[in-house]
Amino acid sequence: MNRQAARIATIYALSGAIWILLGNELLSQWVKGGVVLTRLLPSVGLSFVFVSALLIYVLTLRGLRRQGQVENELFRHDERWRLALAGAGDGIWDWDATSDALFLSTRYKEMLGYDEDDFPNVIGNWEAILHPEDREFAIRSINDHLSGRTPLHYAEFRLRCKDDSWKWILGRGRVVARDSEGRPLRIVGTHTDITVLKLAQQALQTTENQMREQFDSLPTAMLLLDADSARIADSNFAAQSLFGYDAAALHEMSLADLTVWPEVVLPLPCTSASFEARYRRSDGSVMWADVCAAPQRSADGAVARLSLGILDVTERKAAREAAAASDRRYRELFQNMLDGVAHCRTIYRGRAAVDFEFLGVNASFSRLTGLVDVVGRRASELIPGLRGSCPALFATRGLFNEQGASEKQEIYVEALQRWYSITLYSPAPDEFIAVFEDISLRKAAEERSDFLAFHDPLTGLPNRRRVRERLEDDLRLAREDGGAVTVFFIDFDHFKTINDSLGHAVGDVFLQTASRRLQSSLRDGDTLARLGGDEFLLVLKGVADRATLARRADDLIARMAEPFRLEQHELSLSASIGIACCPGDGEDYDTLLSKADAAMFSAKESGRNGWCFFDASMSADADNYLAMYAGLHRALDRGEFIIEYQPQVELGTRRVLGAEALVRWRSPERGLLSPERFIGVAETSGLIVPIGAWILNEVCRQAVIWRKSGLPGLVLAVNLSAVQFRRGDLERTVIDALATSGLDPSALELELTESTLVDDTENVLLTLSRLRELGVRLSIDDFGTGYSSFTYLRRFVIDKIKIDQSFIRSMRVDRNDAAIAHAIIKMARIMGVRTLAEGVEDEAVAEMLRTFRCNEAQGFLYGRPMRADDFTHFLHEATSGEKA
Repeated sequence: MNRQAARIATIYALSGAIWILLGNELLSQWVKGGVVLTRLLPSVGLSFVFVSALLIYVLTLRGLRRQGQVENELFRHDERWRLALAGAGDGIWDWDATSDALFLSTRYKEMLGYDEDDFPNVIGNWEAILHPEDREFAIRSINDHLSGRTPLHYAEFRLRCKDDSWKWILGRGRVVARDSEGRPLRIVGTHTDITVLKLAQQALQTTENQMREQFDSLPTAMLLLDADSARIADSNFAAQSLFGYDAAALHEMSLADLTVWPEVVLPLPCTSASFEARYRRSDGSVMWADVCAAPQRSADGAVARLSLGILDVTERKAAREAAAASDRRYRELFQNMLDGVAHCRTIYRGRAAVDFEFLGVNASFSRLTGLVDVVGRRASELIPGLRGSCPALFATRGLFNEQGASEKQEIYVEALQRWYSITLYSPAPDEFIAVFEDISLRKAAEERSDFLAFHDPLTGLPNRRRVRERLEDDLRLAREDGGAVTVFFIDFDHFKTINDSLGHAVGDVFLQTASRRLQSSLRDGDTLARLGGDEFLLVLKGVADRATLARRADDLIARMAEPFRLEQHELSLSASIGIACCPGDGEDYDTLLSKADAAMFSAKESGRNGWCFFDASMSADADNYLAMYAGLHRALDRGEFIIEYQPQVELGTRRVLGAEALVRWRSPERGLLSPERFIGVAETSGLIVPIGAWILNEVCRQAVIWRKSGLPGLVLAVNLSAVQFRRGDLERTVIDALATSGLDPSALELELTESTLVDDTENVLLTLSRLRELGVRLSIDDFGTGYSSFTYLRRFVIDKIKIDQSFIRSMRVDRNDAAIAHAIIKMARIMGVRTLAEGVEDEAVAEMLRTFRCNEAQGFLYGRPMRADDFTHFLHEATSGEKA
């Protein structure tokens, strides 16, 4: 505009000067006479005004037209920018550094929920809504740019919205004007709402962390390899334990460094494959492994990494060499033990989860389920009846998706006839990821294990444990109803001759045949069990007449006397039977079994191939039992029981944490007896209940004495018997002992055997739950020698596992015992349960246990069982040693 005005003024001045100078001169030449000239001069002036006005009009019109074109272009340019910024959703800010005035666009304020008048345009207001954790970083980013250290202000930070929520913002800006000395005058930039992006990044990180946890917790050893070099990029805990290297050492190696014959398995396949390989552990030992390889591809489809699932099949390999057919079935079963993964979307009807759609599955999914082409299809279409057969899979879906927590389930899919262990977690609302493994074999093994726990594996008959339970039930009913129960102790004559002459295989066939023959004689209510070897026990209910019992015995003797045809052999063996009756001969299992056994030996001494009823002259054991029972009965009144304490120490520091209380019987007739000599009689007779109550009271009383004397607080452990759960009021006994002594419940630890946990599980669980509520600690004694099932540990809240000394003492020479101890410690640590090793007698074993990260130890290395006075002296020495 300034140029246009100057141009018009210049043209106007030049035109006026020319008009004046030339117009008067020309007019004076054309017109002669002064009067006429004088009259014409005004006309000349008017004509100049007219001409100059016309010229100004023309020039002004042209200028206005050009100005309009420029303004239109500027408007269109401004409109394009406005639409672009509106489309991008960015907010604009313009900061005058000299005055601290801050212009914020309408979109900027809308983005944060503010109205136009809610946010004064001052830089301090912007700083006030910065998240406290981001303020220093965001302001430093601006200052770095203002000082010229960065070419651009670029920072991510959170701003407070009007509703006090927070939004993630990407702030960008640049100095657009500086003064002559380089100081910034004006900074312009944008703010972009990146809240959704940040939440997605956080969800992705969470998913990656969860996947990492799943990867590390997989029981199968896993290696991730670089596809080109076969170098190990990652490994899980199972792989590190399998090979004996820590993560850092493994990640410095390639697969070839672990492989015995690398030329057999290298180069690795670029597709999913299964193969066998031999690997060398860190200790030099070689193992056979089943390996499942699966490629991980990059965005361009190239194989970037390979995941290997490695299963140690050394023992299976050896068995396969002995039995090729069985080995093939075993290999087919265990070669592909990689977990399957399915990404699913939950489908609801109202708030109830009724179905789910497969969004994606991994390669192992089809192998584990037999299903193909599942993506985009519903579970109800692929697995009919899934909701009915697996209601637990749907029961927690809504709550699970709301909380986002992981959960683990074991389900049986009837349509697939398979058991699966599934771990579920939700990466996004209404979605979940299932990581699963086929545990059908484990379930079958558990069923087989449960069967073998109560049955003889050779004959399938009830074993000693099961027949004890049944006989005790029968005896209880007989006491209540006044009925009779009889036991036949059956033993085959000269059975050892078969094993010695024809071999144990023929002997086993004989026992199976004989058991079937015995079973054919059973009547309703009878129980036949194999006690071991060639000993069988027959329990008869409701038969008190001796003549009837004699006829049954004669029938059995006659049946057993018939020849046995075993393959190419025909054998004739007789049997001897001892008979004991309730109530005449006894009213408990051990007594009846002992007396029937004595009667059976009497039958053998009488010439075999016959039977004999028990009488008092047959068994000195019965007298010994009664004498022991009578002695125990008097022992409490006479104060013949004593308690010794064996220290329990922290492995890392040798600090004394507690002690195990061990009862001894100072019998006037037999001398000092260990628990193994009399606890069995105490349990059988029920005397363990008052004896156990005395032990609890004495231990609590002694613990309080030690605490009052200034000794460090100890946890004293007391062994419990299963009989105390069945016959006594254990909870009341513990409460009374604590109340009488004033001992803090947390200073008392109750040790249970594994058999206690699986016998009468529901009552035991109820009692233990109430004891836990009191604050008493619980531990499992002699772990590893019984059922050693972690299944019941999930139901019982246990503080400590005591590993049996049979594994600890041979750890240095028996690698299997060391592996078992290590596995128990590792599993207990995962479950949050402390471990204590029993029978530690030398420092080398202690060092191995420290390496295994065992928590505590007990054994002669730290101290033998001691009387209370000796243990007090021991504690004083230990305390002074710690202070020194």
